Amino acid sequence: MASMRNGSGDSYNIVFRPAGWVVRGFDHESELSPWARDDGSVAPGVLDGFPDALRSAIDEPAFRTEGGPVTDLTFCAWRLAGDEAWSAGPVDDVGGSAEWLFDVILDGTPLGYQRFASEYYERDVPEAAVAAFYALQPADGTLVTSLDVEADVPTALAELHDMGYPVQGLEQTS
Repeated sequence: MASMRNGSGDSYNIVFRPAGWVVRGFDHESELSPWARDDGSVAPGVLDGFPDALRSAIDEPAFRTEGGPVTDLTFCAWRLAGDEAWSAGPVDDVGGSAEWLFDVILDGTPLGYQRFASEYYERDVPEAAVAAFYALQPADGTLVTSLDVEADVPTALAELHDMGYPVQGLEQTS
């Protein structure tokens, strides 16, 4: 699985299963939000035609907000193994939540992410630091603090290490 949560209530998950792939997302301001529906259900059409073989990617409890609707979902696309094209339910993505969540962040370049992060965090995010992470250069205290001078460096390095990211100087932070 690949995932993104932006800290403001928006997220997407890309789920890889032997039966196929699911791209699911949640834009908390979308008119399609289950939070905007009295019964907390997914908006009509979003899951029309969704295959049973991939249903676990929708029902997964990890994709729910505690105390929230059955699932936080405003858009969904899927592709069964062997299919030649992606599918999606016949719903108008009001406000373009899917495009908004995927457009800049997943353009594959450090510059694209740097632009997104600078706008989102309303501060300068150094392109060189973002490029270092994209290149999988080992993280150290200097790299972490170049992104956030107030970062808890030992915690950040430990979390990066736990995710499998290469880290330098972790033993010095214990």
